[in-house]
Amino acid sequence: MSGSNAGSSADELPTDALLMVQAQALYDRGRAREALQVLDAAIAKIPAGRVRTLLVLQKAGWLRETGDVQAALSLLEQTEAALARQPRDQRRYECVSIALERAVIARQQGDLGTAEELLRRAEAEARELPPDEQDSSLPDVLANLGSVLNDAGRFSTAQEVILEALELDRRAGNDSSEVHDLNLLGMIYKQLGDIDTARAYFEQSLALARERLLDKRANDAESNLAGLAVQEAGASETFAAVGQRYAQGGDRHSHACSVANQGLAALRAGRHDMAAALIGQARQLHIEVGNWAHSIFDQIHLSQIELFRGYGREAVALAEAAVAEAGAHGVAAALWNGEYALAFARIGRIPQLPRTEAAREMQAAQAGLRRAIDIIELLRTHVDRPEERQWLLTDKEKVYRATIHMLVQLGSIDQAFHLSERSRSRVFLESVGVQRMERLGHSPWSEQRTALTDELLTTNPSTADKDRILTELRALRAREAVDRPGLAAVVDTELPTTEQMCAALPEDARVISYFQLEKSALVLFLLAREGLKSCYQVSLKEPLDDVVHRFLQEIEYGETPATGELLLHALIGPFMAELRQTHKLFLAPHGALHYVPWSALWYRPGGDDSLPLVYLKDRFLLTALPSVTALPRFTTGGSRDWGPPMVIGNPTGELHGAAAEARCAASKLKVAPVLADKATRRCLLDAVRPAVLHVACHGTYHRADPLLSALYLSDGPVTVEDLLTQGPQARLVVFSGCLTGLSQRHPGDELVGLARATLLNGAMAVVAALWETSDDSSAVFFDCFYDALTRGFTVGASLTYAQQEISREPHSFELPVDWAPFVLIGNPDTTLTGEPPQAPLRTSHGGQTRWIREG
Repeated sequence: MSGSNAGSSADELPTDALLMVQAQALYDRGRAREALQVLDAAIAKIPAGRVRTLLVLQKAGWLRETGDVQAALSLLEQTEAALARQPRDQRRYECVSIALERAVIARQQGDLGTAEELLRRAEAEARELPPDEQDSSLPDVLANLGSVLNDAGRFSTAQEVILEALELDRRAGNDSSEVHDLNLLGMIYKQLGDIDTARAYFEQSLALARERLLDKRANDAESNLAGLAVQEAGASETFAAVGQRYAQGGDRHSHACSVANQGLAALRAGRHDMAAALIGQARQLHIEVGNWAHSIFDQIHLSQIELFRGYGREAVALAEAAVAEAGAHGVAAALWNGEYALAFARIGRIPQLPRTEAAREMQAAQAGLRRAIDIIELLRTHVDRPEERQWLLTDKEKVYRATIHMLVQLGSIDQAFHLSERSRSRVFLESVGVQRMERLGHSPWSEQRTALTDELLTTNPSTADKDRILTELRALRAREAVDRPGLAAVVDTELPTTEQMCAALPEDARVISYFQLEKSALVLFLLAREGLKSCYQVSLKEPLDDVVHRFLQEIEYGETPATGELLLHALIGPFMAELRQTHKLFLAPHGALHYVPWSALWYRPGGDDSLPLVYLKDRFLLTALPSVTALPRFTTGGSRDWGPPMVIGNPTGELHGAAAEARCAASKLKVAPVLADKATRRCLLDAVRPAVLHVACHGTYHRADPLLSALYLSDGPVTVEDLLTQGPQARLVVFSGCLTGLSQRHPGDELVGLARATLLNGAMAVVAALWETSDDSSAVFFDCFYDALTRGFTVGASLTYAQQEISREPHSFELPVDWAPFVLIGNPDTTLTGEPPQAPLRTSHGGQTRWIREG
């Protein structure tokens, strides 16, 4: 139970009331033992009655926090027995308090089901109380319910509940509870992996606690902040200092957590003996105070330490015990962690075992990893909002990587491929069509969101102001989603089978799907219409991120991209023999590969009369896929009920090349271009199902918050968030502005960017740019592109033709920097006319005539 703010001076209070105020002040300052002594004195001076009963219930809560759970339960039982003689309507408030305290104890003991049942009952009763009693009891019930839901992995529901508690506490002016609510919200975002938002809530909680002299709450927030930076210098010292304050004040529960955090800091620093001693001490403390959930995590960490120290058998035994306890207590987060730790403890033992026993241990490890993944998938079903589903995977991708690697090693290729697709949180976005996402109508926060977005994108704010704006935007999105869950909710569908994905491929096409295992290791899968063909594991001599970065630099500086040959041999080379008859090549990147301009990869063909260098654009019609699971949706053809094309150019007035490009594109498409100040936000957002939406304007990629990546129209930016929630559906979308093709990879391989937003909103194909292009080369590229498209060629063939054509006479844009940034994402067979072309396209390469045909 939370204390309320005192409203009278100490001199005006009677002795018993003064003692109650003193007790609450001591508790808020983190001095729980002294608070209990003063509270006992207050109870002794008050005659039997309601006030005395409430103080006894307060004492039960404080006893539980100091670790004396049995004494707390005894007090609760005595109070229940005394209250049983009173009519129900006269003891409802006290019954809420008893149910709340019993629920907290059940939660600490790992019985989440009982805890939720008690809190749901308490919530129903609290909502029937008079307003003044409801204000002092309902927020506490909701905050604790949110904590239980968070423990159970039901993060979205937990957020909703705690946000309601926060609103009630602010309205009632209950500072201590408000600080606690902010801390709980931070814990949820930490669980989800959104560390920036978690830090913002912890910092807000800490600032308010210090301002109101709530030392206990300040300790909580300070400890949680240190937990976000556990690998940084000073974190261990912070845990030790905070833990000492908890111990001195008698808060044994929080002290145990601080000791555990010290142990984790030592573990991450490689001081295994110290870590074992500290975490062992923390486990004993957690058991003594009845916090079984935390004691299970301690056991998991001890298993990891034993494995690091080379004691495989002991590591297995500890992990097995942790899994058993987590299952018995229903602690989902500890259960997947335990299964993962147990699997790796088993793998660590394998080199020491005879062959037969080693094989059994490997099978057991694989089964454990699959169970861990099943638990994670279950957790994801309790997260409504896609941006939180992706963050949920922050510390869990390792489970998928380990399992996929093991399946490949065991030859279970189909299972490994399907799991690689399942691991990408983006399937939850891609598996839904636009008809299953709500349109953003007017909401109370629309104007505030627009104002914050404009401030961030147009005023070049200071770092402090930028952080403030981003924090406000995140909080605003959370509130919008709470009140309008359909806006951001995604309905789960079954992942397509491998057979369904392959059946969606054209007969002359292949797919290479990539999955990055470690910094330098990848798994490559080759798929054809008839099924999964083969699989390779590739290891580079340096981190993949570094290789990709060097490749992009070579292109940017106008050099022959030497790294392009290295990447081709690593990423395409293993399958070149199998791709001999392939015309169309789909590529499903993963990790750093999302930023590769695939058309600029190259190889040296054999033979005396061969060209010295062949780019990938000269060999295949290339298409990027967000994931292979997207194939069935992208290749269904979509509706043919499309409106006239729309071409928008040079909205801000200074991009003369963009204006010329727009006029050329509009002329080819036989529509009037929308230029300069007529190219407004509403003009773009209100377009009615255009067959082509071509936008030639400034584009920016916002790394701090990719949902704020934007196209700049004459009256302001159109962001990714705008496109997702109110953007137009178009058959083909062309973004020729710089950076419009960039996306940010998030945990689970989710990409957020302008191109991705339009695909999610129903587009069949998107052509976008990975980097800034010159006006001259861009104009030639789109002239060639639309020339082919309007003659009946597909988007894939038209893009390939344009890339090849601008590099030959009379244009001679030979360097990849001019033609490689243009990428096609989606369905390469998307057409504009619906009629097949009358003749093939003629181009040349290295003096040799080449023909681009459909089919």
